Amino acid sequence: MKNILFALVMIPLSVFTACNSDDDDDSFASKSDVDESGEKKINEGVFDALYTTGWFKKDKNVRPIYYKDNEVIELNKLDADHNTRASYISIENEDIHILGESTTPSKLLYWHNGNPIHLPHETLSSLIIPVGISVKDGNVHIVAKELNTELYGDVFYWKNGVRQRISAADKSAKANDLLVTDDDVYIVGSEDNRSGGFSFDPDEPETAAYWKNGEKHLLTAISKSSEASQIREDSKDIYISVLERDSGNDIYTIYKNDVPVKSYPSNEYIEDFAVKNGKIHAIAAYYVTNSDGTGLDTKLKYYVDDIAQSFSSKMTQSISLILHDDDVYVSGVYFEGDNPKSVLLRNGVPTNFEFEGEIENVTVNDMILKTKPRTS
Repeated sequence: MKNILFALVMIPLSVFTACNSDDDDDSFASKSDVDESGEKKINEGVFDALYTTGWFKKDKNVRPIYYKDNEVIELNKLDADHNTRASYISIENEDIHILGESTTPSKLLYWHNGNPIHLPHETLSSLIIPVGISVKDGNVHIVAKELNTELYGDVFYWKNGVRQRISAADKSAKANDLLVTDDDVYIVGSEDNRSGGFSFDPDEPETAAYWKNGEKHLLTAISKSSEASQIREDSKDIYISVLERDSGNDIYTIYKNDVPVKSYPSNEYIEDFAVKNGKIHAIAAYYVTNSDGTGLDTKLKYYVDDIAQSFSSKMTQSISLILHDDDVYVSGVYFEGDNPKSVLLRNGVPTNFEFEGEIENVTVNDMILKTKPRTS
């Protein structure tokens, strides 16, 4: 889940061609954001802070981290020998809530203002994967999906540490995103159409679904194989991205209040989207044959409704999209060799995330912007 706090506006798409991919910087600050002393800074005071979660992996050791503007903070692992990731973040008032995971064995880990605790999950079968966290009115909402070795799964939801199973006992299900509105809790994902686990047989497909306050709603016909990926709210309307698989073609469709309103070209994969005043902003990944013809390269597009613009950055996997006033923020990952590098695009200008002097081996996952209270 990408739990984003933002104010969206219509942004000229030319911001994505304003950068040169050879200009990637080695610090988490825009080149244009330099004060009189020459020190780089990530914002000009228009918001409190930009927060980004992630991890640093080197020599098989995975360390959880998050960024507040330029500053990087390493989180306590709790289990010193375990690989640990900081996956999702939610902020209310001055409290920072982060959801992550540790491995061997697989556990959910939750940090409140840096203090870690294991989230109880006594029925763990194989692998527990964090899906999202949202804090509203002092209530902490967490969703995770459990997978066994055959990728059959269940969906679990915690409110203030109290867990309940969301998926049906006789069905396998997956969760992919969480949204908490003023009155409702939404979880999106998919459910298998048969008892006993997910089937990859097209005659027995999984079906895109969402759970509203625990009640299941199917989005597509059970004759189609589909999966709900992300959920957003705009002016009380609920938008959900759905991947539909049909005869070898994967098609993403945006549903508004359960009705399809926008489809994307075949085999373009929506990695994040946002909606403001009914306009849908989306980042899509697609694949092209590489220059030597030996494989595929990943490319990105940015959509506002039906208008698309290609990225000129090195980024090959987008993670989060935030629009605030006249600024566009996109975080993501690219590879040079085998090691990941994570980058922030601010209005098309790329700058790398850094940890302990290195820009390699950093992976980012979730990004939110904490805005200042508006004054009259």
